[in-house]
Amino acid sequence: MKKLLLSVLVTGLLVSATSQAGTRAKAFDASHERTLVSLCEAVRSNNKMRLHHTLKQARISYSEMQEGLVCNGKDPMTFAMLNGSEDNAHLIAKRTNIDPSSIVAKN
Repeated sequence: MKKLLLSVLVTGLLVSATSQAGTRAKAFDASHERTLVSLCEAVRSNNKMRLHHTLKQARISYSEMQEGLVCNGKDPMTFAMLNGSEDNAHLIAKRTNIDPSSIVAKN
């Protein structure tokens, strides 16, 4: 389970992901940045099909996304809930076996 390490501000979305490889900084090309930004935009879209398609294209599982991706300083499920994307938040919760009420309680 390899994760990306990136922090970039693009179109108002702060996107970052952690790395289990232990490296602190790593250079990424523009396609990696676009992939991470598109994941955050798909989470925010409240369109389950778009989210699923974007994850499939990126070859990232729901669990990997939830564990490693950070959008505007929040994990994807929290980011979805804060942006009114309840459908996507519930889909992420279902696919990762997380109780969505725990996210609401956190905020």
